[in-house]
Amino acid sequence: MIKKIIGLLFAVGVVAIIVMTALGAGSYKSLLPEDLFSPVAQTTAPEEEVVEQIGVEVEVEQNAQTQENVE
Repeated sequence: MIKKIIGLLFAVGVVAIIVMTALGAGSYKSLLPEDLFSPVAQTTAPEEEVVEQIGVEVEVEQNAQTQENVE
């Protein structure tokens, strides 16, 4: 008798999980960004901008040092 009750509870639980899964099938949304694993979305533009910015900062520092050396 106890085995039948446990089996019935298990069967009801499985059916409930299947029903809840079917009802929410189209509403799944990942917590991860969509372009996390997409090679198409990965660009090097931000890296290039940072490299250009660092280059400009180095030039400004070199110009300032040159001005100090000239004076």
